[in-house]
Amino acid sequence: MVCKPCKIVSLSLRALRPLASPRDNPIARLESARALLPHRPSSHAKTRAHIGERSIMAKWGEGDSRWIVQERDDGTNPNAWHWVERNLFKWSEEKLTELLVGVDLNVPVVEGYAKITTLTKFEGDSSVSTRKGGKKFGCFDLSFTLKWSGRAATSSAEDLDDDDVEVKGEIKVKEFCSTNDEDEYEYTVSVSDGKSEAKELLKSRVEKTVEATLLPYFRQFASELQAL
Repeated sequence: MVCKPCKIVSLSLRALRPLASPRDNPIARLESARALLPHRPSSHAKTRAHIGERSIMAKWGEGDSRWIVQERDDGTNPNAWHWVERNLFKWSEEKLTELLVGVDLNVPVVEGYAKITTLTKFEGDSSVSTRKGGKKFGCFDLSFTLKWSGRAATSSAEDLDDDDVEVKGEIKVKEFCSTNDEDEYEYTVSVSDGKSEAKELLKSRVEKTVEATLLPYFRQFASELQAL
C-alpha cells in the first residue's frame, strides 16, 4: 500500500516524463511536420532582421541609398514629388510696371487729367509654390510707389498746356498681399509739384479714383502669377 504523498509524487513524475512515442506526443508530431516544410523565415524574424540592419539613421549627404528623395542631375521633378518654390520678385516688378505705367487715373476731363508715369521703391516677396500633385499657390506681399503727373483745369488757367498748372505726385501702395482682402490694400496719395490750387484739386480727385482704377490691374497680376 502506497501512502497518499507518495502517490502524488509518483503522478507528478509521470506527468513530467516525455511520451514514449512521437505518435502519442502532439508537440513532437508538429515539430516533425514542420521539418518537412521548406525553410521560410517568419515575418517577425524578417522584421527583426530589417530593424537590425536599419538601426542607424540615414544621414543626408553621405550617399545612403535609403534616401527616397534625391536630387536629380537633370533637375526634373517627376510627378511633382518635391515641394518647389520659385522666386518671382523680379517678374512681379516687371509685370506691375507693364500693367500700371501709363494708366489714366480717371480724373474728370473738365477738371484735368492724371496718369501714372513710373513704378519705384518696389519691396517685398513674391513666389509660386508647387505641392505634390501639381497644385500651385501664388503668394505675394508687396509695397511700391507709383509716381504720377497731370494737369488741372483751374479758374486761373483755362489752357491745360500751361506749365503753371502741371502737378506731380505719388501713390504709395501698401499691404498688397495675397492673404489680404482687396479692401485691405492701402493707398496714400501725395503731391509735390504745382500750384496750390491745382495740387489740391488733382490730389482730391486721384484719392477718389485710385482704388477703382488700380484694382482690375491688381487682379490681373494675381491671376497671371497663379498661372505661372
